[in-house]
Amino acid sequence: MTIKHALFVVAFLVVPATLLFQPTNSTAQEPPRHPSTTHTIHVGPNSLSVFSPTVQTVNVNDTVNWEWASAFSPHSTTSGNCSGFICTPDGKWESGVHTAPFSFNFQFTTPGTYPYYCSFHGSMMQGTIVVVGNIFLPLVLR
Repeated sequence: MTIKHALFVVAFLVVPATLLFQPTNSTAQEPPRHPSTTHTIHVGPNSLSVFSPTVQTVNVNDTVNWEWASAFSPHSTTSGNCSGFICTPDGKWESGVHTAPFSFNFQFTTPGTYPYYCSFHGSMMQGTIVVVGNIFLPLVLR
C-alpha cells in the first residue's frame, strides 16, 4: 500500500469517527417526567367510616386530595400504621380532625407505600397510598 492509499484509509476511518463523537451545544436535559395529577379520596362517604378508594396508586409528584364527605362525623388523614387497635403517626402528614366541607392535599415525591388512618376512628378507618416512580428512562445517544 502506498502512502497516498494509507492516508486515504486513515482519513476515511478517522474523519467519520470524529464527526460521530463531536460534543453538542445542548446542556444536559432531565428525562421526561410523567405529568403530575391530582387524585381524590373521599373521606367518610355515605356517613361511613371509610376512605374511598381504600388503596390509591399514584405517580411520583402526584397530589392526593382528601375530600371530606360527611358533615356529621369527624375524620382525619394521618400518616402512620395501625397494629391491632393501636395507631401510631409517622409525621409525614396530618390533616387534623374535621367535618365536611373540608379538603386536604399532599404531594408525594418519593416512591413507596404510605399507610394512613383516621385519628378519630383509629384502626377501623385505614387507607394506603402506593407511589410508583417515573416510568420514563433517559435515552441519550450522541
